[in-house]
Amino acid sequence: MTNENDENKILKQALDFYGVNLQIVVAMEELAELISELSRYFIRNTRNDGLSSMEKKYRLAGEVADVEIVCQTLRLLIGNDIVKERKYEKMIRLNERIGSEVRTIFKK
Repeated sequence: MTNENDENKILKQALDFYGVNLQIVVAMEELAELISELSRYFIRNTRNDGLSSMEKKYRLAGEVADVEIVCQTLRLLIGNDIVKERKYEKMIRLNERIGSEVRTIFKK
């Protein structure tokens, strides 16, 4: 396992090595791959395709991990603080929509 500081160092080096534009294209590709895997995951769960539940989850987890990496790279590009602020706003909105009793996450 790596820590966030080490991950950010690696991602910053990748940005320098490959360039911003290529990393944006990689992000789009990884997001598309997650969409495809989610579709396959849904289809596999509606019929017996011979894959175990663990194998299905493993494949999906790989794509989720790729997307988390590119999202972390995008945070470095646009600024972590603005992403955190927007996430906070969206979590409040979601909380209101579902009528959740949770209030502890909304402390700044």
